[in-house]
Amino acid sequence: MDGRDARRRDVESEKACECPICLHSLCEPLSLECGHAFCRLCLLQSTRLAPDGRACPLCRRLVGADPATHPVDAELATKVRTAIGDAAYTERVRAHSEKVDTFLAESNAVLPIFTMPPGASVGAHVNLHLFEPRYKILIRRAIAGNRLFVFTAQPPHAGIAGVVVRIDVARFLPDGRCNISGVGIEAVRLGETWVEEGTHGLHCTRTPVVSATSVVGGVGARALVTPAAPRDGRAYAAHGRSGATEGRTGCCVM
Repeated sequence: MDGRDARRRDVESEKACECPICLHSLCEPLSLECGHAFCRLCLLQSTRLAPDGRACPLCRRLVGADPATHPVDAELATKVRTAIGDAAYTERVRAHSEKVDTFLAESNAVLPIFTMPPGASVGAHVNLHLFEPRYKILIRRAIAGNRLFVFTAQPPHAGIAGVVVRIDVARFLPDGRCNISGVGIEAVRLGETWVEEGTHGLHCTRTPVVSATSVVGGVGARALVTPAAPRDGRAYAAHGRSGATEGRTGCCVM
């Protein structure tokens, strides 16, 4: 009986040190509020790539922390290090750190696209109420990443003009809709565009990495923003248009 109990404890200990995603021993383990733990790289990939946004891969509870910067669970890391050996764990951390850096660089170069005439311009205030499913995904991905998206005036395809918008304020509603305020920071030409599976038709494009602290006209872009909350649940882009209309683009324009 004692032998079986010891074996059961060993198995439970091994499971506690195993990542539910990659099924290998945890590397830079991150413990969530829900009690589940994952490798930093595994959780980062899961939350950045999942269509339904930043949620625990097991229980779907909202993940409030950024997996890229969330501190490692030191106690759990010590258990894993003891289980697999110091040298093996150190090597895994080194390899994972390189993969994390590569993943972040690549994911930051891929931006989701928001489309609505007349588009945006560099230095212009952009204030939107996003309610369409694909744009709910857009805002979750942008906030989880570099807070950037591309604003186009026409349906996305390679070669058309767009403006990279930096999100300064995002106010989420309980049903996933979101009011955002931001500013256009850089004009771009779209390269390859595609729709990712499971995103309700959200287009993405690959662009050169843009800094979220880009300077517009010699003035810090943040200084150009005057956040304004959309009124009466409607949204507006600051382009001087009047007359509220609601279209199929996932927002209203004033």
